[in-house]
Amino acid sequence: MTRFIAGFLLAILISLAGSSLSAPDCSLTILQVGACVPFLQATNGNPSTICCAGVKALSQNATTQPLRSAICVCIQQALKNVKYDANRIPLLAKDCNVDINIPPINQHTDCTKAFQ
Repeated sequence: MTRFIAGFLLAILISLAGSSLSAPDCSLTILQVGACVPFLQATNGNPSTICCAGVKALSQNATTQPLRSAICVCIQQALKNVKYDANRIPLLAKDCNVDINIPPINQHTDCTKAFQ
């Protein structure tokens, strides 16, 4: 069942990647963090190797405040129809050993102030 859900979510994320989203890097961001959805939905465990590779790539793209804000908006859009625990988002950097401060992101997060 978990594989079905992960596959379904990946299909959604890929379809979103092809759509016209407001932030310029959304397609890439969605692909980078798409593998993290099962971790964000879980109550324990560690992110997958593919998820951590995406988080690392994401951190390399988040070089300025405007880019970090755009990434936040992309994450909001990608996860708007997904049931997940926003408090697990900051754990991605820690569990993946990536030096980036990722705040909990949900639909109410002010992305202009996130990642500061």
